[in-house]
Amino acid sequence: MKTAMRTVAVLSFGSFFTAGSCLIAVALPDGRDYVLAIAIGLFLIGVSLFAGAMIWLLAEKCFPRPDTKLKTRPERISP
Repeated sequence: MKTAMRTVAVLSFGSFFTAGSCLIAVALPDGRDYVLAIAIGLFLIGVSLFAGAMIWLLAEKCFPRPDTKLKTRPERISP
């Protein structure tokens, strides 16, 4: 389940970032005519950074790794 959540986080980041980048790439050459498109593109890039990170952190918090490989120190016997 943790792997699925990580995959969703990466896909979420990628889709929002791609959409924002495409909007900015189309709107930047024309400049002032597409101020709203540039603003929406920057918003989508911000959402990609926030949503991707939050989903990743949610996966880490809700599905922690089991501590099956705990290394314990051997107890010292005092002479």
